[in-house]
Amino acid sequence: MKKIFLIAAVSALAACEDINKGGEERPNPEIEVVFTSVLNDYSAASGAPVDWPSNATAGIFMKKNGEELTQQSLLNGADNRKFLVAADGSFQPADENQSFCYVQDGSKVDFIAYTPYIVALSSYIFAMDASSAAPPNASLRYSNNATGKYKGRSAVSLKFFPVYTKLTLSISVGTGVSEESLADFEVSLEGTYPAGDFSIATGLVTYTGSKAAIAIPTTDQGTKGETLVLPTASLPAAGRCLQFTSPALDFTYTFADTFEFKQGKKYSADVVISISGISVTFQQIEDWEVEEESGSAN
Repeated sequence: MKKIFLIAAVSALAACEDINKGGEERPNPEIEVVFTSVLNDYSAASGAPVDWPSNATAGIFMKKNGEELTQQSLLNGADNRKFLVAADGSFQPADENQSFCYVQDGSKVDFIAYTPYIVALSSYIFAMDASSAAPPNASLRYSNNATGKYKGRSAVSLKFFPVYTKLTLSISVGTGVSEESLADFEVSLEGTYPAGDFSIATGLVTYTGSKAAIAIPTTDQGTKGETLVLPTASLPAAGRCLQFTSPALDFTYTFADTFEFKQGKKYSADVVISISGISVTFQQIEDWEVEEESGSAN
């Protein structure tokens, strides 16, 4: 009996050493990374959490702390691993091959994530296109707040924010224009780039193609307008304007060259159309206040 017990004890120690260079005195088991999340909507302030949609998915990368996302900076094969997201924001690997563990040496790591998940993510690029009323990848959200994490059993909190910018218009009439005529107006955003590439590695948008008009659909008899646009890549940005055209009237509002459409923000404007012209007033836009999730995961 003593011989059997000794063999079992030695086997257990060997298994521990397989995942731990510290040996029998300092056991150091592998720990699978567990995630929770917050999904934020477009906002003029710090973001408003919303419920995750049904059948939501996300892709996650784990890389060396402080390094840009590249094939060389990835750790433990955590390259675009697919996770399923529950309504409460908890994450579950899509299958057993998608989970991954912290690095064993205790070094800090960063996590980058996005939603919705796509398989063919070439060069960490997401194509963006705001030229239609329902852009592909309109639900694109991005998370890079979880930095400087190291091995622990507490869940890592991922905070997702929109990548597109949202523009909403509240349109009313002034002197000499009837409310019924608002439905006759066609509204568009001119002088911007509808298409671009979003880099998951850097979190930045690069324009592709040429500048073109973006039609802004209106509802409620022409009193409401809404569209997604690409964030401003650089300033100054000249030649951008809102165009309001009806069979009888044609008005243009020109943006200042320094006006910036910031990523993930919602820009709301009050528009008053009069026979003599238009008045456009934007509400104040505040910066995101994103709390970084850094340090220990314990």
